[in-house]
Amino acid sequence: MPVLAAEQGPVQEIAAELNKLAKTVGGFARGTDGTRGAGPARSIVESLRTINATMDAAAKSRSLGSAGFNTIGREFEKIGATLRGLGSDSKSAK
Repeated sequence: MPVLAAEQGPVQEIAAELNKLAKTVGGFARGTDGTRGAGPARSIVESLRTINATMDAAAKSRSLGSAGFNTIGREFEKIGATLRGLGSDSKSAK
């Protein structure tokens, strides 16, 4: 579904916040003593690629249907689960 005029501002705000997040994450110092491995980060990247591919397809067709919304929601849920798992691991490691 195309972005309605009333949605334009909030959609642009979402994009701006995601851009800020990207800059913040990109600026993190690279650690050398981590014990988690790259699995969680790879899982998040895979979900973000799926979200981006879904949004790219929607932009080309100028429509994001219910399947697209479901895909995006499912991928964000996967990201959330991964982050919650990392938080749980951090608590138990202390």
